Amino acid sequence: MAERLCLVTAKPTDAVARGFLPAASRLGLDTVVVTDRPRAYPDVPAVADCDVRDFRALISCLARYRPAAVFTNSDHLQAQVALAAAYLGLPGKDWRSSLRAKDKPLMRRRLAKTGTERVSWFDLGSTDPGDLPYPVVVKPADGVASEDVVLVTGPDELADHLARIRARRGPDARG
Repeated sequence: MAERLCLVTAKPTDAVARGFLPAASRLGLDTVVVTDRPRAYPDVPAVADCDVRDFRALISCLARYRPAAVFTNSDHLQAQVALAAAYLGLPGKDWRSSLRAKDKPLMRRRLAKTGTERVSWFDLGSTDPGDLPYPVVVKPADGVASEDVVLVTGPDELADHLARIRARRGPDARG
């Protein structure tokens, strides 16, 4: 029997559908797609429906499959997959590092402990950002690449940009 691989994914991508899955099939790998969008993978023989953002649900789901490897193509799921891999005794990233790399406030707190933090920051959930040294770059804690990143030159511009972020992302947006 081939080694079982579990690919944890949310949004379907061409990299998975046209790249990884056909390559895994050609290599004879037993692959299970673990996703919260199972209908997005109609042509995949093995798909597990799972709340992939909840590490507890992910661990429980993956444990049923006893994978030799678990991985993700999603920046949003790195910490959950790393935690699940650690729980299952599989090689992987340190889940704490994965979480800090994705969560800017956690990284800033970590850097502050080492004395290397030189950036002013505040929580987007805060009603008062305090006395910031304008201009500032706004970068939400959650998101990828330059999503919602903008240079603002003053408090009014900051308030407008934060309102747009909260309208799109909800009141729990963090930065």
